[in-house]
Amino acid sequence: MAQGLPAAWHGAYQPPPCGVAECGVKGNGLLATRGIAEGEVVFTERPRVCATLSAVPHCAHCCRSTAPPLPGLPADSLQHWPSPATATCPECDECYCSEQCAAAAVRYHRVLCGGAKSLQAAVVAVPARAKDELMEYFEEEEEETEAEPLAQSPKAQAAARLRAYCGEFAGGALERCAEYPLMALKLIAMALSELRDADTTPSFEDALVGAGELAWGAYATAAGDEGPKVAMDSAVIWPLVVEATGMSTAEQAWAGGESAVQLVLGVLCANGIRITPRSPFDIFMARVRQEGNDQRRAAVRLAVGKLVKSAHEAQGDGGQGVAARPCAAGEMDELIRGLCGVSVGAVYAAHSKINHSCDFNCEVEGYHFDNCLIQVREDSRRTILSDM
Repeated sequence: MAQGLPAAWHGAYQPPPCGVAECGVKGNGLLATRGIAEGEVVFTERPRVCATLSAVPHCAHCCRSTAPPLPGLPADSLQHWPSPATATCPECDECYCSEQCAAAAVRYHRVLCGGAKSLQAAVVAVPARAKDELMEYFEEEEEETEAEPLAQSPKAQAAARLRAYCGEFAGGALERCAEYPLMALKLIAMALSELRDADTTPSFEDALVGAGELAWGAYATAAGDEGPKVAMDSAVIWPLVVEATGMSTAEQAWAGGESAVQLVLGVLCANGIRITPRSPFDIFMARVRQEGNDQRRAAVRLAVGKLVKSAHEAQGDGGQGVAARPCAAGEMDELIRGLCGVSVGAVYAAHSKINHSCDFNCEVEGYHFDNCLIQVREDSRRTILSDM
């Protein structure tokens, strides 16, 4: 019997037409519970955890780009640019694209920052249940002294060093894995949050929020080892995680020490993917075209052309003002997205259950979302996996 997919939905937030079931020697996988039509969206899913190394302003929870409008765009077109961040943690200036994201981030941000209490002032329009949970946490923490701003705290310094370590992998052969240590930090912070709130002591694995629905993979570093070949040093990552989370000696023992990082990296290596959401510019241009104002559209195209030319010239000769060659259409897109778009590492519970196949029958789509949502669509060759 297939188990449901609580993190995924189908259509108007209905259960997906598939579920997790035992697939023999291959372990758990997704099985269809009914016939799926050609081109049908099988399910839409939010990530269990995501992170980005982008310097572009972005939501600290869903990683949506909150970049301001590009310079030089016509003033009368700026109403089409997506809204910037709307909630900020006063203690560390962590920005969120919505009050809902600020509320969702509390489960790990309160461990990493201690500033979740101050989010009370920013979260004003969250769903009632989430708001009640937030208020309950704030009331429990009322008697605590005000936390030191994260930007000056040892926690912040450790998180910054971990981010710098991740940056060593950006642009190289392991770029697809560059965010994994940051994602591991979030997952371990969630586990600590569960531990500190629990009446009884859960195991570290049980406390990893949502990770129980993922495929647990072996972590390997040596070239000859089986499993993901990710040369990340858990001996470097673990002390930074301990400092960034303020983990006590007893909590370190509960997590299993350095093996906790190896375990979480194994999960991420087995399941992590990279997503490139739509940039604010992509959304902006779609809205401008939809408006149907030819004069405004022409003005926007002229401004964008000047911006692309300027950026291309700066890249072509170190900023001397003379481009080495014309900018191709694909390069134009990349230049613009580099100014306001983000690339994100993420892991999804339902997606992780899709078994690898050289004759795949569905595809993942994420670009048309402005955050890390993905859709899995039947690609028309045959019904997803098998009917039940």
